[in-house]
Amino acid sequence: MRLQVGNLDQKVGDLDGKVGDLDGKVGKLDQKVDALSEKIDRNQAKIVELLSALVGKSPDAS
Repeated sequence: MRLQVGNLDQKVGDLDGKVGDLDGKVGKLDQKVDALSEKIDRNQAKIVELLSALVGKSPDAS
């Protein structure tokens, strides 16, 4: 019985390590998604700016 409990403890410890690794990876992925979102926002603003210059009026002047 003690061998089974020890084996389960080891497996739980291994799972804890794997969960910790996944948590770190999710955190890095979250940072990348935030950076990508900011880049998309900047690109959209630049597109609006360029299109506005092309037609010669401000998009806020509607």
